[in-house]
Amino acid sequence: MRFHAYWSIYVGPCSRGDLMEAHLPPISAALEDMEHDWDISTEREAPGLFRLVTHQNFAVESVEDVIISVLRRAYRLTKEWRISGLEALATGKINQVHGDSAITRPSPRPPSLESMIFEVKPGRIRRASRAEARAAGWPRGAWRIED
Repeated sequence: MRFHAYWSIYVGPCSRGDLMEAHLPPISAALEDMEHDWDISTEREAPGLFRLVTHQNFAVESVEDVIISVLRRAYRLTKEWRISGLEALATGKINQVHGDSAITRPSPRPPSLESMIFEVKPGRIRRASRAEARAAGWPRGAWRIED
């Protein structure tokens, strides 16, 4: 079975140098096996707040394997999650498992996490090639889901 997880993590306030040196390494370690690079952007409305986005692919034997794997990674980041879609454990089919977390008191130590989202969906994900993105009218850096 093939699944992918989407991660969107807000970190800050910090400088880009601090993000790269102090905040990103423990986040990457918590997520394990980083197949894709991070897409890093800044927030116009909140200078010093960074948005980190990445995707992970999972080839597993069962729905339980992917859910447990993603939850283990999520709980390394914080214990404050609201999660939906866990009925997949009973049905054996994933449409979408979604988790979100808004940290009420961000840590003064790295990683200073503000809010996070993860989503687990069926299929393998990869970056679209420039030619694919251009032909489809997608923005540069678009992602493509494969079965």
